[in-house]
Amino acid sequence: MELSGLTGAECVAHAVQAQRALNVAAAARLAAVAEVAACAPGSGARVERMAEPDRYSIDEVRAMYSLSVPAAGALIDLAWTACRRLPELHAAMAAGDLDERRAATIVFWVKDLCDAHTHQICAEVLPHCGLSAEAPWVSGKLVAQIKKRAIALDPSWAERRYTDAVRRRRVVSWQNPDGTADLTGQQLEVDRVAAAKGRIHALADAAKRDGDPRGIDAIRADLYLGCLDGTWAGLSDADLLADYAKTRPAPPVDDPDTEPEGAPAPAAHVDDPLPAGVQAGLARSARSSPYIGVVLRAKFSTLLGFDEHPAELAGAGPISPASARRIAQRMALGTWRVAFIDDEGRLAHTGLVGPRPTGWAQPRGLLPKGVLDLLVPIDLLDQLALRAHLPDLPPVDPIWIPVIEHLHRSLGRQERIAEDRYWREWIERDEAERSGDPARLAEVIARQERARRRRFPTLTQRRRLQLAIPDCIGVACNRASHRAQIDHIHDHALGGPTVEDNLAPECGHDHALKTKGGWTLERIDEHRWCWTTRLGIHYPVTNPPLLDHYPEADQQRHRPRPDTDAA
Repeated sequence: MELSGLTGAECVAHAVQAQRALNVAAAARLAAVAEVAACAPGSGARVERMAEPDRYSIDEVRAMYSLSVPAAGALIDLAWTACRRLPELHAAMAAGDLDERRAATIVFWVKDLCDAHTHQICAEVLPHCGLSAEAPWVSGKLVAQIKKRAIALDPSWAERRYTDAVRRRRVVSWQNPDGTADLTGQQLEVDRVAAAKGRIHALADAAKRDGDPRGIDAIRADLYLGCLDGTWAGLSDADLLADYAKTRPAPPVDDPDTEPEGAPAPAAHVDDPLPAGVQAGLARSARSSPYIGVVLRAKFSTLLGFDEHPAELAGAGPISPASARRIAQRMALGTWRVAFIDDEGRLAHTGLVGPRPTGWAQPRGLLPKGVLDLLVPIDLLDQLALRAHLPDLPPVDPIWIPVIEHLHRSLGRQERIAEDRYWREWIERDEAERSGDPARLAEVIARQERARRRRFPTLTQRRRLQLAIPDCIGVACNRASHRAQIDHIHDHALGGPTVEDNLAPECGHDHALKTKGGWTLERIDEHRWCWTTRLGIHYPVTNPPLLDHYPEADQQRHRPRPDTDAA
């Protein structure tokens, strides 16, 4: 619609009317979500409703809108409360007066009150929330007014709400748009949070008094993370501060060739939020994090510096190639797994990498739980083997030669093992049949059957599945496979064999959804599955190739500078 010919007042009136239409549409969506949540299992072709949503109603909405489980749960809670428990909220939305954001605020703050108190509070605050109100309350004032009324009506409400919240305490993290990440504890005991914050502040103040030039916020962040990730496990506060002092940036140095005599030295960058030592390469404190639970997945050519493909931290998302190379060196003491990739970008073989680049820390003894997954295209190894005859291939940093030689040996060994495995079972049984010894044949068959009937996958099977399928195969689920369960598609209890074709990673929620929630799972082919919900809706899931093609990333390391001749 063309609005350029309207006056300012007409534009405002049009915007208000558009918001009313949006509110009406939101009310219709909530009503539909509430009905979907109430549909009884197996009611895809008939009308049957439950008295209220059950545990697995969330998943129908989750699959319908491609939402996470928490997001789908919040939407159902809003829809059910607004449409069934507090119909006055839904009526205000359907009339176009109340927006979904304010409705969600009211629902969140009154959900722990009895129905009588809830309806009373809604009657008092609704006249101040709609578009037709003379002076609508902003969200902060709305929350404050609800809390005041709730405490007045039910003095134990605040304490009850606090106790229930602490019971749901958890630690969460997420990745920011700039590539950094946030880590936070939610719904924790307020006094212990104050104590934890006080300790971090006290340590940071001590470091600052000792002459640390970095900004106080950066120091607090370094100490907070180091205390949590195990860098300073077992150290006293004094030893911790002494170790942290080793990471201080070097003081600025005057250059008599560029600075006039008597000129002040340039100020140090004391507010750098990165861990100390990053600017100078990979210098770290004398102790380092064991990287427990960290899984880095990176293309081998990117670590070699041949290209700039994005890497990925499992459960966190993509990271820059520079970050991947930095983190890889820090994970030298972790477990290195290799995924050999075929021409279609799919997993061909797997293995473990023993040697590390020359000069890096070498693995010894019991390894920490950090894992680096090297994605190695087989054609890249072929090129590296012929690099003396391929002048266009970038030079290889000599420190990587031990790793490359190991990968060549490992690939040849894995190819032989795969070929042997393909024929071994058939040959063993054929030889037993040809021997004419019924006892030997029965023993071979029993041994092969026991291998198929074992309950849990082997370590090799688990490694292959985690490398081949990086995420849970649930609908709209991106939980990393190393944090998921390896489940039988055709249940083991019903005769499903423990072989890779019948196994796939599923998070605990999706595993329960299949075994208890009424959903069924079928494997379509090697890389595709299909979920069928309780209402009979089908949702296919595809496992994408392990390596995507990024033309820009392939060329970036060899692209001429903008001010140079491409020739």
